[in-house]
Amino acid sequence: MAVAGNSPLKNIDDLKKASASQSLTSAGTGIGSNAYILAMLLKSKAGVNMIYVPFNSGSEAALALAGGQTQMGTGALDSYWPLHEQKRLRIIAVAGPQRDESHPEFPTVAELGYPEIKMDQMTGVFAPPGLPDDHLKILVAAFQKSFADKEYLAAADKAKMTLQPLAPAEFYKASAGMFKTIQGMESILKQAK
Repeated sequence: MAVAGNSPLKNIDDLKKASASQSLTSAGTGIGSNAYILAMLLKSKAGVNMIYVPFNSGSEAALALAGGQTQMGTGALDSYWPLHEQKRLRIIAVAGPQRDESHPEFPTVAELGYPEIKMDQMTGVFAPPGLPDDHLKILVAAFQKSFADKEYLAAADKAKMTLQPLAPAEFYKASAGMFKTIQGMESILKQAK
């Protein structure tokens, strides 16, 4: 979650107070994305009154926020970080269950007093149903090799990207947990329309 670099808004409580008299505009990626779900959680659980403005990518949303087209934004940390470094926007908090290991300076939304708001960003590789086991083993081995490559890990570290490689069963379990969380938000998402 971020605001423009010159914004007087410093935290979630400031967003809440500022939105009491008039809705704030919030940049993010498309309807249904993690950015959108986080915005709806902030709206329903933290009381931040907002109008969500979807953009085609996280980078576009971050640029819109930095350019003053919206008053706040939600999205993936890697989309917002470069503009935060340039002081064109300011990251207020991350929504993961704990601080991001690549950016421990940013508090979690839970730390700021909203423990019911937790969302983690996950990226995975999917294959068609029925993929033969020998093909799956080849894919898993290739990814394991990548995550053991020192140059790849150094590049990820330099880019401030947090990596959390998961085996297929672990990724399935984490995805199922995220799906369950989203299912529990059905009434929130219906209200947000």
